[in-house]
Amino acid sequence: MLEIRYSAPYDLNISGTVDELQAVRREILALIKSGVSRISFGADSSFEPSPYDAALSKLVIVKGQCPTKVSLNNGGEIHVEGSPYCLEAFASFFDFKSDAGKGAHTHYEYYKGNEWVAPDSIPLVISVK
Repeated sequence: MLEIRYSAPYDLNISGTVDELQAVRREILALIKSGVSRISFGADSSFEPSPYDAALSKLVIVKGQCPTKVSLNNGGEIHVEGSPYCLEAFASFFDFKSDAGKGAHTHYEYYKGNEWVAPDSIPLVISVK
């Protein structure tokens, strides 16, 4: 099961096995092509998240009309909203090869000139556990 770790304001990590991360990627790509506007993924929140402050229980992906923005909602869920084009780019960060080892990771974050990620998006590390 996915694990989501968070420390305010800008430390966020989503980790899973290669198969779990690939499943997230496939579901995001399916969302883009569907008439559905949102999907969610449950995450294990029963583990010790150290060195992060909290373990979060849900990842929500919403199809919108803007650059992708990663945020934390009031319920302690990770909320990712973006246009289909931007969500397709976001999904690619979950695409790990089958032989990727523990600790392999990608960084999803805004940088100047990046038109796919909102400037106020929380930086996100996606990693293999």
